[in-house]
Amino acid sequence: MQIGDSVKVRKCVLDSEFEKYKISGWQGRILEIYDIDDIQLEIELDSITLKEIPKEYIWESLDNGSDYAIIDVLFSDVVIVEPRDTVDEVKAVRQKMNEELDYVSMLDEDEEVIKNTIIMLNSAIRGKNPGITYEEIKYPFLN
Repeated sequence: MQIGDSVKVRKCVLDSEFEKYKISGWQGRILEIYDIDDIQLEIELDSITLKEIPKEYIWESLDNGSDYAIIDVLFSDVVIVEPRDTVDEVKAVRQKMNEELDYVSMLDEDEEVIKNTIIMLNSAIRGKNPGITYEEIKYPFLN
């Protein structure tokens, strides 16, 4: 195996960082090969895998300061396969995902502003409309 090869994760393999996620069948290209105790690979996921990974995995990766599109696996946990896409397709999917993540991130910031506004309004009204709380506001575009 060498840098640039396409690989597929074998059955029954868990993510090394988030062990609750099965990454069996995930595919990508080798970015780096390094040896700590065992030979390990840094793999950038292909565009098809990126479209299928759980949203929870993406958020957990971002919350942890990790790149959701890159995984580390043991050399023995992968097999070489034919690529299913091109590097340009991976870049395009990553760009689209990152744009969507930035949009959601902006919504989160706006949500905080809305929350603080409602708290201030409720304080100003002093209980004249106690039925309106932040928790009751629905965001249909986020569901």
